[in-house]
Amino acid sequence: MSNYLGRELKTDEHVHHIDGNKENNDIANLKIVEGTKHLISHKTGISKGLDNAIIEYINNANDIVGTNELVEVFNVSRATIYLYTHLLVKYGKIKRYHGAQGAFVSVEKEVI
Repeated sequence: MSNYLGRELKTDEHVHHIDGNKENNDIANLKIVEGTKHLISHKTGISKGLDNAIIEYINNANDIVGTNELVEVFNVSRATIYLYTHLLVKYGKIKRYHGAQGAFVSVEKEVI
């Protein structure tokens, strides 16, 4: 990846194999991710699309979506939902409902 970029990786950058196969070093299968996000992706399965499923579910919801609802819908632990929602809020993919812990809305919705 360093050769492709023409520079060394920064200390907080990791190379992620999109298909999960560490032997597949095709440049199209590699992407640079921030180290913490990369670690969490492997520990929680974020690379398998749960992050996009959560975003889609929240974007299609007619109301506020709570942590308990996400746990039930996606059949994962509260810890997993916490990690995902924390990252999704951090990267601007969803937002907290009026700053409330455990209540989320689409970034596109205006909630009164």
